[in-house]
Amino acid sequence: SCMNDFNLIGKTWGLFAMRSVAGHSSGYPNINNERIAAKATKDCLENGASGIFHMCRRQALLSICQTGIQAGFGSTRNHAYFGCYMISDSRNKSGGRGTSASTDDSFAGCCISVKRGRFLELEPWWTASGMLLLDPDKVVGIGDFEQIWVHANDGLASAPECLYDPSRIGESISSYVPGRQERSNAHVCRLALAVLKEHRLQSVGDYAADAPSDSVTNSARGVVSKRFLSEEVDKYADNVMLIRCPVCMLAHPSGFMACTECFSSWQFDSDVAPEKEEALPAEQPSDLEPLALREVLTLARASAYGSSAFHTRSDVGNFWREVAKAMKWQLRWMNLDRDVGDKFRWDCAKKGMSPRADGSKLHDGSWIPSGPDDRGPDSREILHYHGDVQLFLVNSLHVHEMARFLLTLPTPFDVAHLQSLKLRQD
Repeated sequence: SCMNDFNLIGKTWGLFAMRSVAGHSSGYPNINNERIAAKATKDCLENGASGIFHMCRRQALLSICQTGIQAGFGSTRNHAYFGCYMISDSRNKSGGRGTSASTDDSFAGCCISVKRGRFLELEPWWTASGMLLLDPDKVVGIGDFEQIWVHANDGLASAPECLYDPSRIGESISSYVPGRQERSNAHVCRLALAVLKEHRLQSVGDYAADAPSDSVTNSARGVVSKRFLSEEVDKYADNVMLIRCPVCMLAHPSGFMACTECFSSWQFDSDVAPEKEEALPAEQPSDLEPLALREVLTLARASAYGSSAFHTRSDVGNFWREVAKAMKWQLRWMNLDRDVGDKFRWDCAKKGMSPRADGSKLHDGSWIPSGPDDRGPDSREILHYHGDVQLFLVNSLHVHEMARFLLTLPTPFDVAHLQSLKLRQD
């Protein structure tokens, strides 16, 4: 009763337990989510949420575009966190990281909007505080983004601006508005020299000059605007087209509308209204179907740059790229440090991962690695674990076997040695 509760005020209690309904991911990794959270359903995501949003700092965006939104990236959290309202929405009571910060760099003002259908496939959890969580083995990639919006660090005094829109993929930059820095002519020309060397093309300007002129720099920009170094391309998935900031030259996934580094804003060819005398007739001939803008841009890119416009590689070049990626995975499994290495191997094994191939759920998770040389279930078991043999898994096994072979040679062949092989055609 109320009187009994009143009489207990000031008395010493022997605390038995207390329950955390959010924020427990980092400090309590063994909590059973089913006890404190519920699986999200299609109805609640469509009718109970205005969208699916993930907040981050601006300088973390490109890393997220490369690796996806995943739990524990750069921290010890066991879940990736999402909210169902933007921080500018008055209904937002949980989630986000505040509406301003002491510095622009520390402000998590970038709002990534995720496709609901794809998010539901990843079986998210609702917490009692209204947060949405994804389990450690679930990752949201750039292909799952609807848009990215960025808030200014002004306490929501101004409206957010669209930073990334997939509908702009394939478009070309026609002009820009500078942000926090001016274009460096020397930097543009140095990049052009590196691109020409890697692509085995001849220089057509004095790009090595200490103080290149604007005309030489414009020529160099023409070289680098549609061409990218292998180290830039390798950071992203094969189906991600790139676009280069015309100021700081940083490569972004195509679809970005401003630079995440120098804050320059870009204007695209499609944003420029045609002159009045060049306007198309109001009615098109009935027997012709006009091409969509993206189709026209694709044809133009193919005509100007051939297959290199779409970052395609030879089969041999692609093979060595996959081997280089597999070598990085192998090196993590081969870590001799008992604390770091064993923890990594045990955590991965519990999720059904293996040093023999990419992906999770390759086995039942009961295997406990005894050390860096214990490779667990053999290839035959992995191939037949899910029944039918899948060709992509066969390829992954072969690639990782080659990676392991190179790393265990008497004179190890490391990732750096493969850089010159990835673009070879023979």
